[in-house]
Amino acid sequence: MYDILYLVFAAALIPPWLLLMFFPYHQITKKYVHSGVATIFFSICYFVLTIENSGRPEGGNFFSLKATIVLLSHPPSMLLSMIHYFAIDLLVGSMIVKHAKDRNIPRLAMLPVLVLTLAMAPIGVLAYFLVQFIFSKTGGKKVDFF
Repeated sequence: MYDILYLVFAAALIPPWLLLMFFPYHQITKKYVHSGVATIFFSICYFVLTIENSGRPEGGNFFSLKATIVLLSHPPSMLLSMIHYFAIDLLVGSMIVKHAKDRNIPRLAMLPVLVLTLAMAPIGVLAYFLVQFIFSKTGGKKVDFF
């Protein structure tokens, strides 16, 4: 059951990321992704599944690496963890796109940044700061994020 749910959530993640990557400023992207609708969907699912799966394996918690490994070896906990990543990474991707637009960073320069953000969000954020730095040297606004 958790494998099927994972596949459903992973499939639901594809459309918003494709919109961010290839149609970042389209009306559909604004309504579905930049408005927070997609992130709210994952957040509500996370909330509901957290209530339904309030149990955890013996010794599983986030207070040590060993206990975290125990916790994440539990399929419901791992599914929740992935939905958490899906929601937050999508939010970060949307913020990056909106921020890049305000700084006139070319869409083509943003594609690798978004791929990295989808796969490894902290590295995507780092790549965005690098892209921002490169374009600030060519007359862009100062490098920042907030």
